[in-house]
Amino acid sequence: MSEAEYEVTTEGLNEAAALLGRFPEIALDEMQKAMVKSATQLGSDVREFTPVYMGLLRSKIGGTVEVVGGAMGGVKGIVHSGGVPYASVVELGRRPGSFPPIAPIERWCHLVLGDASAAWAVARAIAARGIPAKAMFARAWLKDREWISSQFVRARDRIVQRLADIGVRINV
Repeated sequence: MSEAEYEVTTEGLNEAAALLGRFPEIALDEMQKAMVKSATQLGSDVREFTPVYMGLLRSKIGGTVEVVGGAMGGVKGIVHSGGVPYASVVELGRRPGSFPPIAPIERWCHLVLGDASAAWAVARAIAARGIPAKAMFARAWLKDREWISSQFVRARDRIVQRLADIGVRINV
């Protein structure tokens, strides 16, 4: 399965988290909100960059956000291809040289060309020329990484503000 995992480090976040021994739910709440926004935006842009034939791959791209390590742990965001078996070939491409599996090509030829018997000719062309990478996950990450980082800076600032609201001061 193709998926994009990303890790964001934000200045001052570890210092803020260290003071949250009594208030882990505040950090977790804000980090989870930032990760949901980030995974949603990244997934949207991956879909935007995904080529469309019948729309199956594009429609299956999604994201999940989960808490890891409990309240004192962290938040993990994953954008994935929904188990579409050919997603990695679309993302990474395929080098020429070896003959590709024929069954998925037969289905593609039937759906796109209306003629499954064209699959052998298409497979020979793929073996000879390869398939160029579309890099939809990589392109989406390059587009969104600064915006995603900014979401975690904002989350840090909201954590600091929420702690200040209850009388806990943190300098970041």
